[in-house]
Amino acid sequence: MRPFLAWLEGDLAALERDGRHMTSVGRQYEHRATIAWGHHFAGIAAYERNDLLAAEHHLSVSADTRFTTLELRLHGAAAMALTESALGRHADASATADAAVAEALAARGDYYLPTVQALTALLEVRAGRLASAQRWARAADLEAARHRYMFFDRAPVLVEILLSSAEDEAAGRALLDRLLTSPGGRFNRPLNVKLLGLSALVHARDGEHARALEALEQGVRIAHDGGLIRSLADFGPELTPMLLRLDATGSVLDHVGSIVDAINAPTSTEASAGGPAVVASVAGGPDLTNREMDVL
Repeated sequence: MRPFLAWLEGDLAALERDGRHMTSVGRQYEHRATIAWGHHFAGIAAYERNDLLAAEHHLSVSADTRFTTLELRLHGAAAMALTESALGRHADASATADAAVAEALAARGDYYLPTVQALTALLEVRAGRLASAQRWARAADLEAARHRYMFFDRAPVLVEILLSSAEDEAAGRALLDRLLTSPGGRFNRPLNVKLLGLSALVHARDGEHARALEALEQGVRIAHDGGLIRSLADFGPELTPMLLRLDATGSVLDHVGSIVDAINAPTSTEASAGGPAVVASVAGGPDLTNREMDVL
């Protein structure tokens, strides 16, 4: 229970501490599932603080351990896929997500599919393939909330993708407003940070720069308190100009620098060669990449 509460509170230090404790107890009693959960929580903490190689290590150990629950394996796969994507290894990320989809289908239940389908759509966005992600978002069930206490939440993914299309923007704004005032949106701090980041991007699109900075500053302060970096950095360079305009000092300013560094960090040969980066723009960018336009 404690690691789940630490995650909902956005407290990465507590999450990592609880993960280490679980791993230690699991080794003491040779309980492999407890070891897997411990590495899972440590991996999530590492991903969020942008220590991607540590995240990959912990999540790999968790994934290689048998006798774990399907929820752990699917959310671990989500964390691993996002880690691989952040490292620029989009093919690896897609393969990880595809394996999670196959496992969810093999479970013969519809309960798990919305989570892994959202993961697949998000990776399409991260790889610059907006068209297929938008098709998913238009057909997605807005009410299919799953595992709100765990790492991967499909709600901000759906909002981000809906906002990237003029056709779906109104639905995205309505869902964002509803989530911001919901208990989950307010008391799940990692989710709250993501929603505030999206709100800042929407206000910037509308030319409401003061409101955009207000929303982003609120999100940054929550992120700073718990050490969250990737919850904002994953929105990509569109957020950078606003981050640089924040009136921050001291450790909050240092945390803003860490978020900007995570956004600007080179990821792979593909990225340095001009490959697709994060392109799901809510500031009026094109809906399709040049490659997708050529295909169409």
